[in-house]
Amino acid sequence: MEQTFLYVEDYIEFISGWRTRGGKLLGLFQNQQSPLSLARYDVQILSSLGEQTALSQKPYTDKQAALAVKIVTKYRKQLGNLPDPVYIPEVLDNFRLGIRQVDRSRKIYIEDDKIIVRFPFDGSLIEQLRDLAKLSQGECKWNPVQKVWCGALTEFNVNYIVALGRAQQFEISDEVLALQQQIQAAEQTDYRIELVRDRDGCYTITNSEQSLIDYLEQQLGSHCWTNLVGLCDYAQVCGYAISTEVEQELADKVKPDYYRETVNFIKNRKFGIAKEEFKHVLEYARLTNRLPVYYYDPTSLDKTDTEEIVYLNIGSRDPELMNKIKLLVTHSSLLIGSRRQGWAQNAEKVIELL
Repeated sequence: MEQTFLYVEDYIEFISGWRTRGGKLLGLFQNQQSPLSLARYDVQILSSLGEQTALSQKPYTDKQAALAVKIVTKYRKQLGNLPDPVYIPEVLDNFRLGIRQVDRSRKIYIEDDKIIVRFPFDGSLIEQLRDLAKLSQGECKWNPVQKVWCGALTEFNVNYIVALGRAQQFEISDEVLALQQQIQAAEQTDYRIELVRDRDGCYTITNSEQSLIDYLEQQLGSHCWTNLVGLCDYAQVCGYAISTEVEQELADKVKPDYYRETVNFIKNRKFGIAKEEFKHVLEYARLTNRLPVYYYDPTSLDKTDTEEIVYLNIGSRDPELMNKIKLLVTHSSLLIGSRRQGWAQNAEKVIELL
């Protein structure tokens, strides 16, 4: 007696051993061997497709649906030659769970003050965005909930992502393109955002936005514009230059009392030193009000925190931690995992012990 199933999923489940000829759906650990002689390259595909609908009750995507129809049609003859033949209708387009449409568009746009990169899975693109996350001047990370890459609206990020999008035929929103044009225009303008000494003997930053002024005053307090060390220390963090005159003042101020590394710590956002010179890091942190130092060493995860050092380890899951790190010290330049990479991306300063 011929058997006809109602849905494409039924045929896939029967062929892959998740459904009996009588139509009974089998549960976990009940699946049977396929009644057909399957091509070797079809075995894994059929197993995956059958398990997806039999156990997870998850609809096929449009591409999976097309593949399922193709596979079932391919085995039409074998199904018909079974001792109890299974008949396939001429038109095979009835899906029990419907078809899940997948957005395969490639788009770059701005949402919630972030530049968003949305695309279907592409290993090469993911590697390029991971590279951006390592180099990024401003946060760039994968959002597993929205399944998009999110980047801070910095010049570096916008220029990188727009160039990548153009090379990979992304649809780029007018808002992003307009922002990138503004950045290009600013880069061609003859002015510098630079820390200089003003006529009153204080310091100021030329061509600065009010938001930068407000941020520095919030971080450095009421004596912000006389705080030479603090203003120089935030130059790389905030993206402004230090004039030659001010740089010399910094060297003269620091040199008598502190080790030479301190000036390098102040002038750079990321810097490497020998492990035995860690004491200089603490001197720098005391000078610039960057205590406590957050310290990551994967080979020593059981140390006790002090007032000046907080040791990061696998249990460091404070959701606000990434916004607290003013100075990160790490024994490893390769921070694997989104949480550890987030520490390095969000820390204001990073010192690597070589």
